[in-house]
Amino acid sequence: MQRLFTSLLLTALIGGCGSLPLIPQNSSEPKVAVEATSLQAKRPDRDEPVAKLTVEVSADVRELYNKALKAMAEGSDTVASAFLFEVIERESELAGPWVNLSILAARQADSESANEFLATALSHNPSNCDALSLQGIQRRVVGKFNEAEASYLKCIRLNPNHLQARLNLGVLYELYMGRYTDALIMYEAYQLARVQPDAKVNGWMVDLERRLASQLNR
Repeated sequence: MQRLFTSLLLTALIGGCGSLPLIPQNSSEPKVAVEATSLQAKRPDRDEPVAKLTVEVSADVRELYNKALKAMAEGSDTVASAFLFEVIERESELAGPWVNLSILAARQADSESANEFLATALSHNPSNCDALSLQGIQRRVVGKFNEAEASYLKCIRLNPNHLQARLNLGVLYELYMGRYTDALIMYEAYQLARVQPDAKVNGWMVDLERRLASQLNR
């Protein structure tokens, strides 16, 4: 039965065109919020979709940005913030620095600043997928599951290869909306697009296949 699910999913994912699929807006899966369980600890979404620099900037600005990312990775949040604000002083229209400032504010439990920084990022570039993915997480945290879904789907439409949004959408479907088939499709799409499959996500998929098979056998 598990292999049947996988075969059906693969057919849906790679049939027709070669692009990764979107979830239909009118999915028949019930949108039921799932109570907090131990699964939520085992299936954390990636809460820090660090925004990389994807536009052409001067060598000095790129060096500052890279220093900010390095400081973020090392947990040196104050240093990272200083570098990011320096980048903003030189390139005021970039969205990426504001996304990362939002992440840093969230680390400090400053939700007001986190929301403001993210809003600024999206005002500079409403199509920035890193900002949209982070927006999905922020909306999910406050229980706005349908709005979180909309943020992830917008990102995926703009950039079908944005793996973080697909993974986070899968977590949203599985743990918070009770849409297990849709979650499995998102996990499968995430795995297919990776150079090497994520072993942890493989485990999630096996568990989901078992639960879906159990539902069918009832």
